[in-house]
Amino acid sequence: MLLSGVFAAATVMFAVPAVAQAAPSGVLINERSYSGTARCVTVRSFPLRLRVVNHSDGPARVYLLPGCTGGVTKSIDIGKRASPIGASVLLG
Repeated sequence: MLLSGVFAAATVMFAVPAVAQAAPSGVLINERSYSGTARCVTVRSFPLRLRVVNHSDGPARVYLLPGCTGGVTKSIDIGKRASPIGASVLLG
């Protein structure tokens, strides 16, 4: 009985994948990766729809105009994605 318990524990232990993949970090904006915190990234010279995926440590804020001005159009929480209209993004 004890031997079968040890065998079952060993089977579970070796069932875990040997290679762990690193979690993505930073913010993807229109398929391009950006990293850093408290950094404004101007993506366009005028507002258009952006595709944003947030893998950073804080919220990503999309601004209507370049240079993170003109007001926030969308705040994207950690691990979320959105397609807001804007021209720049303040990385969390």
